[in-house]
Amino acid sequence: MGGWEDDILIAGLGEDKLTGLGGSDHFVVLNETIVVDYAPWENDILDLSYLLMPDDENTSINDYINLESDMSGTRIHIDINGDGSGFTDATVFLSNITLHNDDLPKLWANGDIITGGPRPKIELGLELKTILSDDWTEIEGKPVEIELTGTTPNGMLLPFELTGKAESGKDYHLGIDYYNSQTGTYEIYETQGKALPISIKPDIPHAIKMYIFPHKDTISENPETITIILRNVPDFYDVIVDKKQIDLLLTDGPDHVQIFTTANLANADSNVNGEIKIVRQGSLDQDLKIKLAIQGTAKMGTDFYYIQSEMKIPANQTELSFLIRPITSETINQDKVVEVFLMESESYDVKESVSARVTITNRSINDADLNGDTAVDLSDLIVALQICAGKSVGNVYLNGDVGMDDVLFLLRKVLESKEE
Repeated sequence: MGGWEDDILIAGLGEDKLTGLGGSDHFVVLNETIVVDYAPWENDILDLSYLLMPDDENTSINDYINLESDMSGTRIHIDINGDGSGFTDATVFLSNITLHNDDLPKLWANGDIITGGPRPKIELGLELKTILSDDWTEIEGKPVEIELTGTTPNGMLLPFELTGKAESGKDYHLGIDYYNSQTGTYEIYETQGKALPISIKPDIPHAIKMYIFPHKDTISENPETITIILRNVPDFYDVIVDKKQIDLLLTDGPDHVQIFTTANLANADSNVNGEIKIVRQGSLDQDLKIKLAIQGTAKMGTDFYYIQSEMKIPANQTELSFLIRPITSETINQDKVVEVFLMESESYDVKESVSARVTITNRSINDADLNGDTAVDLSDLIVALQICAGKSVGNVYLNGDVGMDDVLFLLRKVLESKEE
C-alpha cells in the first residue's frame, strides 16, 4: 500500500493487491494483480511491461491486451506474446474503474499505460483550418492554423519536414497549442525549429492546433511556397497518407498606406500652411506611387495652390509630407475645407485613415490656440506640455517654438477662465 505521496508499487508472484491512495502512483503489475485505485486523472501509471513479451515492438497493443468491464471494475486479459492464441496467459484487475479497448490509444498516448513496446494503432494527420480565400501575406502577419487530427502521444516532440522556397526561421516559424501545467492554461509555444512539443491537459479533450507565423520584412520578393510535412514515427504513431502535408503560398502583399493631418489650419495673411502626411508599411526597397483625390469646399487654384493627384514615396522611405498653401483672397468670409483622400490601387491597401483635412481661414490665428479650435483652453495647455516633453503631436498650429514660458502663459489663461 502506498501513501499520500507519489509511490512505486510492485506486485509479487501470485495474487497481489496494490493500493496507491493519494498522489501519482506507478503500479508494476504481474499475473493476478489487483489494483484498487488506478486513477489516470491523477497521473497514475499502469506498467504492463513485465507481462508482455513482444517479438516486434511495433506490433499492435490490441494483439496483447483485451479489456472487459463490469460494475466492479475492469479486467485486463493478456496474450503474453501476441500470437493470437487467446487472451488467457495473464489477468490484471482494476477495481472501481471502467475502461474499454477504445480507451487504450488515449491511455497509451498520455503515458498512463506502459507496455514495453506494443502500441495502439494511432494515426495522425494535418488539416488546414484557416480559409485562405485571398493570398496569405507577410504584411498582414496573421498565422495559418492547422489542426492536428488523431490521438496525439503526450509529452513527445512532433517532428516535421519543412520544404519550399520560403525558409523556416527566416520567412516563417512554427507554433502549437501547449498546456502549461503550472498556470493550468493553454499557451502558444513558438519555435524557429522543425519539431513541436506536445503537452495536453490530462483527461480533457482538446483539439491541438499548430500555427505557421509569417515574418514581416521590407524587401520585395516573389511568392514563396511552404510545404509542412508531418514525419512518421513508427514507434509512436503512423501518418495518414492523404493528411501528411499542407501546401501554402506566402506573398508580400500590397503595402499598407495611411494619411494624417499634421497641421490642420492654413491662413495666407498669417503665412501659415496646412500639412498632410502619408505613411507606408511594406516593401520599402521600391518607390510607391500614391493616388489622391482632392475634395472639399475649398477650390484648388482659387483658395489654395495646386496639389498633385499622384505622389511618390521614394524607396527606403516610410513617409511623405506635403503642404496645403492658402491663396490670399478678399472674398473668403468663412472657413473652407480641403480634404485629401487616398485612392485605391493594386500597389497598396488603404488602412484605417483614408482621408485628411485642412481648414483654410481668414480669421486671425491666436498664437496660444495650439490646436486651432479658436479657443485658448485646457486642451492647448495639454498640447504645450506634450511638446515640451518631446512627444510628437499632430494637428497643431505652431507659430514659433513652444517652451515653458508658453506653458505658464496657457496655465494662467486656463485659471483665469475658471475664475470667470
